[in-house]
Amino acid sequence: MGKYAEAEPLFKQSLTITEKALGPENPNVTSVLENYADLLRKTGRDDEAAEMEARAEAIRAKHAQ
Repeated sequence: MGKYAEAEPLFKQSLTITEKALGPENPNVTSVLENYADLLRKTGRDDEAAEMEARAEAIRAKHAQ
């Protein structure tokens, strides 16, 4: 789990930067959320992953209209 622990702060930083640069509802944020969620699932944090996936889906749905 060492590499995952090293990767998490990078995913968090990437999400923060992407949201700041593009806005939290930008469709490009979804890929960062999904990748971060994948990391969380691999570390057994399914509830947190589900929250990120739901947020990504909400952003997608908002822009599909």
